[in-house]
Amino acid sequence: MTAPKPLLTYREFVDYDLSLPVAQAICLKAGIPEPTSIRRLKRGEVNAIFLLELSGGDLLVLKVWVRCSDDQVMRREEGVIKIVQRECAVPTPDWVYVSSGDSALAYPHVLIEYAAGVDGDRVWSDIGFEDREKILTQCAWQMRDLHSISFGPDTAAILGNPMTGSEWRESEENRFHGAVGLLRNQGWLGKDTLDRCTALWTDRAESLGTAEVDALVHHDFQLHNLRVDPETLNLIAVLDFGKAKIAPAFTDSRDLHLSVFLTTPEISECFWRTFGMLSAEQELVLKLHSLARVLDILAAYQGPAPGGWDRTTVLKLLD
Repeated sequence: MTAPKPLLTYREFVDYDLSLPVAQAICLKAGIPEPTSIRRLKRGEVNAIFLLELSGGDLLVLKVWVRCSDDQVMRREEGVIKIVQRECAVPTPDWVYVSSGDSALAYPHVLIEYAAGVDGDRVWSDIGFEDREKILTQCAWQMRDLHSISFGPDTAAILGNPMTGSEWRESEENRFHGAVGLLRNQGWLGKDTLDRCTALWTDRAESLGTAEVDALVHHDFQLHNLRVDPETLNLIAVLDFGKAKIAPAFTDSRDLHLSVFLTTPEISECFWRTFGMLSAEQELVLKLHSLARVLDILAAYQGPAPGGWDRTTVLKLLD
């Protein structure tokens, strides 16, 4: 079967939809009761995510790799999830059916257990400081558990051998300079802001080489990838391991740093008390790593990102 062309534009992606008969055919192949309804979920900026309600009332998630028609990305995430479920207690839903593409749906796709609760970002705005601390403390424990996974042949086969500190620094520099180049061409972020970013990077980039690349990290650990019980605020599941890699353990806090800690720095204390306090050198590395991340995202969107990252996020990192 010829792989379909990936959807290249944001408009193509957000308009992508699936019919109920297609979902029913996929479930039939998987030996799962036919769904009675399907709807596109407003989450997933790389994959198309659909919620299926089965005839018995149970729910499943159908995840489709429409932006990448090769199944390599899907298989990589599948492998990471198997390691996580086997080697630690971080809760993440089972993948109950995986296909590289078939007559029902040509794109790579997977049926996933539905994680109960609600997305963390949905409850965040409605809860107080202490409840937010409760969620962040759980995040720190889950990260520590994930980072405790030991390296083995199967981990290396999926994620590759850990980079040296100098290799990791080079990869960060390539991402930073690539993003800055794109943003200069786009023009919208402003020359002065990009000049300040470059000056900070040039002055302090050497510190990146001191970081130890020592853990399996999620690297997309933010509120919308957490499922939380809205009553108890217990963390039910961590979703989306598609960006998992071997990296310095403390950099797994990057997206929480960008989305939460920069706007309310006082709330970060509970997280670091549980995770482990950073050294001054690690704090500097985290700032540079976060800067490369946000510039990369802004360049990809050619403007502010849907999750809220924008020029203000960049300026806070430059303070």
